Amino acid sequence: MPRVNRTEICATDEIQVFHLINRCVRRTFLCGEDVTTGKDYSHRKEWIRSRLEELAGIFALDVMSFAVLSNHLHVVVRTRPDKRSAIPAACAPILDRMDCSQETWFDLVKSFRKRFRNEAGSLLSVRAFRSKRRERRAQAATA
Repeated sequence: MPRVNRTEICATDEIQVFHLINRCVRRTFLCGEDVTTGKDYSHRKEWIRSRLEELAGIFALDVMSFAVLSNHLHVVVRTRPDKRSAIPAACAPILDRMDCSQETWFDLVKSFRKRFRNEAGSLLSVRAFRSKRRERRAQAATA
């Protein structure tokens, strides 16, 4: 049975809380000491903390709690719809160089999947999309 689309589960205009889990693969270590190799990966905990802090500001989330274990990570986040549509001051000059208003940028980001749904993804899917598009254009030109 296919899973439910996340856009049907998550209401973008309500505050919601999610428990997220991310695991390492192939018995690799995220944090702590790897008994097999003897390497210590404890320094990664600070990297993860600072990255979570940075991403929370970008994606309008509050990180309520997190735990970094030896091979996986738990994060509890709360969505912040009141923080949406706010561009950090450091990013404003980038939009100025692109000659793009904040409203235009938000519209583009909100409709990204709809506008570019077949133009982003794996190399194979992008090539298949381009091939089909060329065929349709060729058929339209001959018609």
